[in-house]
Parts: sequence; C-alpha cells; structure tokens
Amino acid sequence: LYFINSKIFFDSMSKRFDVIIMLGGGISNNRKLSETAKYRVEKAVSLFNKEKAPYLIMSGADSRDLNVKPKITEAEGMKIYAHRLGAPKKYILKEEKSKDTIGNAYFT
Repeated sequence: LYFINSKIFFDSMSKRFDVIIMLGGGISNNRKLSETAKYRVEKAVSLFNKEKAPYLIMSGADSRDLNVKPKITEAEGMKIYAHRLGAPKKYILKEEKSKDTIGNAYFT
C-alpha cells in the first residue's frame, strides 16, 4: 500500500496496481475542492496516465466538521477535477458515504 503523500515513490515506482484510491481532502459548501484534495487528484491522475492502475476511486462524502452539507460530495468534486485533468469518466469510481479516514477505508 502506498500513500499519495509519500513523494519518494512517484518517479521510481515500477509496480502496477489494481486501483488508485483517493481519500477526500475537503470540499467547501460552494463545490470548491481544498488544495489538499486537488494535490491528491493531480498525483492520482499522473499515476493513472503512467498506467500504474486501470481505475481511480474517489472516496469521500463530506467532512462532518461542516455546518452545511456541500452541494456535491468530495468524491464527485474529485471526479470532476480528475476528468478535467484528462482521466476518462468511465475509469473513475466513487465512494460517497465516508465522512472521515476510517470511513474511507471501510466503505472503499
């Protein structure tokens, strides 16, 4: 298991995986992804484009810290961003129930 925040492996990683899982990193009430979420998606799409895995899974509903539920889930926001970066929609899956990291692991 590799974590997107581990910058060491990106250039030297030769192994191919079944899927790249993106954990939510925050989304605002007006559908704006946090800088953390954008960074994670950018790295995931980069790995996808290098054919490190055939699928991306975007994981996250919203943070339970928000007072108002966002108009879209973190997973949907990340999917939209990944598609804008060139990942085909048919290879981007979503998990939209989790509200924290433990939920990301459980529901994904």
